[in-house]
Amino acid sequence: MIETTVLTDTKSLKQSTMPLISIDITILPQPDFSDMPIDPTLLQTRRPEFQHYFGDTLEFIAFLTIAPSIKITGHTSLSAAELAASRQHATRLAAINRPDDPHLIVTSALSNTSCLEVEEINFSGICSLRDQSQQPAILSASALLVCEETQELILHRRSESVVTHPNHWHVIGGAMHPQLDLDQGQLNLLKTIQREVQEETELTIELDDIPLLSLVKESSNGFIQCAAIGIGISAKTLDDIHDNWEGHTVRVPFTNLATCLREPLWVPSGKAHVLTWLALRAMRQAQGDGQLQENSQFNPEELLTQILRE
Repeated sequence: MIETTVLTDTKSLKQSTMPLISIDITILPQPDFSDMPIDPTLLQTRRPEFQHYFGDTLEFIAFLTIAPSIKITGHTSLSAAELAASRQHATRLAAINRPDDPHLIVTSALSNTSCLEVEEINFSGICSLRDQSQQPAILSASALLVCEETQELILHRRSESVVTHPNHWHVIGGAMHPQLDLDQGQLNLLKTIQREVQEETELTIELDDIPLLSLVKESSNGFIQCAAIGIGISAKTLDDIHDNWEGHTVRVPFTNLATCLREPLWVPSGKAHVLTWLALRAMRQAQGDGQLQENSQFNPEELLTQILRE
């Protein structure tokens, strides 16, 4: 049994022969969440809101931190009529100096996001399938570029000469190329992102630290797109941006994003990636991410809520 003596006055304290005990109290610092990776499952709670907003135009498949692996299983089979139409399209593309690049069509179930099985087909073959009102599931990849220093998103306004969604707002990206997008002999969607950004902006980006990947499918054209959300670029590289025939890049300040999102011409996947970035940024701010600059005129959660309710 432990007996405790309670000293109630200073006189007793002076007369007491009890030894004094010195206690060192260490105050632990508050945890720093700035370097913690975003858990994509936390964004899953926003999926019903996103899906309701886009309706049948877009399917949200998954939020990921690792890009799916890609496995080519063969070439897409075309009928005799489709082959003939494909040759005609190849001639037409050559006449207007447009590439007839090989593309990949996803054939596996999208429930398996760790590995996507694909078949190879040239763009002329895709055109022949579209002649028959088919919407082949073309695999593509993109990046939503962000300059934190200037508080801007780097978006893409597609040209009027592109086949799908002319003059629409989008993020920067395009179809996966089976010969060009290789990493140590294996197809890699991150290589697609880097190549497409370089082709459309002439910027070289690093993808060592990807906050989030968003995998979606567009209903109108069948595209399956894997987008890297919120890839940072420095202010000194902004003057190095150059456009190509597919469209031109637009620097959109955070404070002008509300107006931009209310523009009528948006590629559904592009708008979805911007809304996902808003949700991601709101989450990072709530975690106290020190890498984000304060901007009293821009509230990502408030803007996201406004857009989704319109």
